[in-house]
Order: sequence, then C-alpha cells, then structure tokens
Amino acid sequence: MEKIVACTPKQCKCGNCGADTTVIGYEVSEVLDVKPIEYFVEVPKREKRACKQCEEQGVATAPLPVRIIEKSLVSDGIIIDTVVRKYADHNPSIVKASSCCATQASRSAAPRSAVG
Repeated sequence: MEKIVACTPKQCKCGNCGADTTVIGYEVSEVLDVKPIEYFVEVPKREKRACKQCEEQGVATAPLPVRIIEKSLVSDGIIIDTVVRKYADHNPSIVKASSCCATQASRSAAPRSAVG
C-alpha cells in the first residue's frame, strides 16, 4: 500500500524567487503495519521538490510523519497492538514462549522415570 506525503505549502515555493517548485521524485521508505489479523507493508512516499529556476536552492523533502519510535521499521499500529496484547489482554508472549521452551528442554533432559 503506497501513501504519498505532500510537502508543506512553504516547501512548494522557492525560497529565493518565490516560484512554484515541481516534484522531482520521492523519498521512499517501508514500514510494516497491521490491520486486525492482517499484516501489510505500507510504503510512504515523501515528495521531493526543487525549483527549476534556482538550482542553488537545493531540494526540499516532505517531513517524516511523527512516530512513536523514530526510524522504526514497524508502525505505531504494531507497537500499540503489541502493548495491548501484552498488558491489556494479559498475553505475555515472550514469557510464555521462553517458559514453554524451558519446560520442554527440562523434560527432554530429565530421565524417563522422573518425568512420569
């Protein structure tokens, strides 16, 4: 799923001459996101703009969206979903997985007579 993030109105005008800037490309990144019971990759495409008349002005890129964890590869939705599952749904997945593995390991290491 692609989502285009537009530049701010200030970035759409050249800082030197005031002319409208044109989109010259996109700054692309990928973020893993979740819908209930559905994981998908979101591809935010941030506009990159430049003035054709003033090359020395450089390139302006749309700002990054505000995120819970900056530069994270997972979205806020996944972070929130994980926190809710762990605390509100009482599903300590890491503890369950490690205790399950530890129980199986201890049973396989114990003699048959001790396991019962």
